[in-house]
Amino acid sequence: MGVDTIVKIPGKIEPNKIFDFIKEHFDENAISGVEVKVQSQELLDSFVELSNVILGKELIFESGFIDFRYKEEQRSLFFFYANYYDFDAYAFKKNLDNNTRELNGDNTSLSLGASGYAVEILTQIAKEFGGYIDENDCDDKWFYKVS
Repeated sequence: MGVDTIVKIPGKIEPNKIFDFIKEHFDENAISGVEVKVQSQELLDSFVELSNVILGKELIFESGFIDFRYKEEQRSLFFFYANYYDFDAYAFKKNLDNNTRELNGDNTSLSLGASGYAVEILTQIAKEFGGYIDENDCDDKWFYKVS
């Protein structure tokens, strides 16, 4: 498992808004591979059987990579949004303890490998969209609000 820098933005952010921001601020030649997929009824049924998952009538994933260059680095930002909420007791408590209660709900998640300019890139995106950043998902430091 690699070390990642992660941004969580409360609520649903359309992938084209992130893509447009990247094209405007980082690389006009960026390429988006983010796709929307409505999952099968079988997968929806298996999610419903799990006690910790809350979701709607359809299970929808929006995910994929946005590839771009930033300061001579080729980067692949992973975008993820799904219309379900998986209750994670550890994360829920960490959010309460760290005053990041907004993350105890629906979120759009962005991640980059934690190298080079990852923190700089994701800080700019988090600031634009009202997000929280975890600079290194393998250390003891939790998400904080970017302002």
